Amino acid sequence: LARSLGVTRYPAIAVLTSESIVRDYGGGGAGVLQGGVQGHGGGSGMALVVLSQGEVSAEALTSLLRGVVEESGAMLVAARAEQQERENSRRIREEQERDFAAALEEDRRRDRERQAVAEEERRAEEEEERRARREEEKRIEVERRRSRGSAGVPLEPGKAEEGVCVVMVRLPCGTRRQRRFRESDVVGALYHYVDSLEENTAGAYKLVTNFPTRVFGQEDKELTLKEAGLAPQAALFLQSEDD
Repeated sequence: LARSLGVTRYPAIAVLTSESIVRDYGGGGAGVLQGGVQGHGGGSGMALVVLSQGEVSAEALTSLLRGVVEESGAMLVAARAEQQERENSRRIREEQERDFAAALEEDRRRDRERQAVAEEERRAEEEEERRARREEEKRIEVERRRSRGSAGVPLEPGKAEEGVCVVMVRLPCGTRRQRRFRESDVVGALYHYVDSLEENTAGAYKLVTNFPTRVFGQEDKELTLKEAGLAPQAALFLQSEDD
């Protein structure tokens, strides 16, 4: 550095500044150093503002430095102002970029929410359509079963006939229906009768007694009412097996 500055006597005092500051803002008598003198970290070249060689009094040194400040003050103020402006511009740009990124993420979040809502609505519509199809299929099947049941119900015997069995059936809706059968009629005839009832809207079901509890299933349909223990009278309830 001493060689670049051309120092011949010591002690030597040099005031340096950035070459770019001198170039952009002017530096009075400052001169660009030859020989590639670099700033800290290998940045821009340096420019010599003032050089003092040899012994100098404190008063002279103070005067020299005061003159440097007076001559270079405007240049330093301008440099600081531009640096501050660049810093402000950088900060504003970063804030704008953050705001843009936040707005973009918010738009994406809203899009995801709209897609989620649309997907949920689509699934709900599909489930409703499936439910409606199941209900319609069930309704059609119940009507067909009701028609078959009406055809399979045996004639009701008179009250005074021998071997009469009185059966009461309670439906899930709370309705109670009572009818006379013959002891020789089979359990399947009871199912035909229950199938024929308008109040019976169950899909799959079984007939059950309370006391004692007994479920009459497919395997019991060929039993006569007497064999099934339902004579001379019985009370059953319809146990729906619908989901």
